[in-house]
Amino acid sequence: MSRPTPSYSHDLNDLCNSGKKIVSSFDEAKVEVLKWRVSECSALRNRTKLETDSDWISFIEATPGAVILREDGELKTIDLTVLLKRCYFLAFSMPPSPLVSARSRSASLASNTSAIESNSPEMPSLSI
Repeated sequence: MSRPTPSYSHDLNDLCNSGKKIVSSFDEAKVEVLKWRVSECSALRNRTKLETDSDWISFIEATPGAVILREDGELKTIDLTVLLKRCYFLAFSMPPSPLVSARSRSASLASNTSAIESNSPEMPSLSI
């Protein structure tokens, strides 16, 4: 049976009710993330590779603000709320729109290409 479409508020509520908003290891973080509906979402799975322990560690470490280190550089804690936000951002954010100049340039190139392609041998080309 497939699960319903994930919602941030539902996963956040589950996280808050679990009492584990902060964990102290990558393994604990992975276990908690896998409980969230977003972790089963194809949109997230298509945008990030989370197959090995190394993939998980890299993903968690690359999440700004999620990992808190001790003074000696060792892992202290992982903030699961920050990690949840990143999962939803990756799964459902749209890529940035192209700049107006880029859209204008590509539209101009497309219209020139179609004009060139529409000139057939029967149609004389006009030049000034």
